Amino acid sequence: MSWPLKLIKISGHSMEPTLKHGSLALVNGWIYFLRRPQSGNVVVFKNPARPQEILCKRITAYDDETKKYELRGDNRRDSFDSRNFGILKKEQILGKVMGY
Repeated sequence: MSWPLKLIKISGHSMEPTLKHGSLALVNGWIYFLRRPQSGNVVVFKNPARPQEILCKRITAYDDETKKYELRGDNRRDSFDSRNFGILKKEQILGKVMGY
């Protein structure tokens, strides 16, 4: 990640009620160079199906054997998440949402 902090605009309803469509969120792109992502963190990453698209989801589980993360939207009924694209490696996570 080349930027330490970045504002992103939330697109879609998958993170409601935490993050509403059209709201802004501050993302720390360097935090995971210093520490491991934790369950409960809200993170951004490139959509595995469409890498030009950035998604925002919550880490719901970490598999210590494979070192991979399960990501889910807070609005489970309206979320394209790990149930669709599988679990992700730490390297695929672009940053942690710090403010919303």
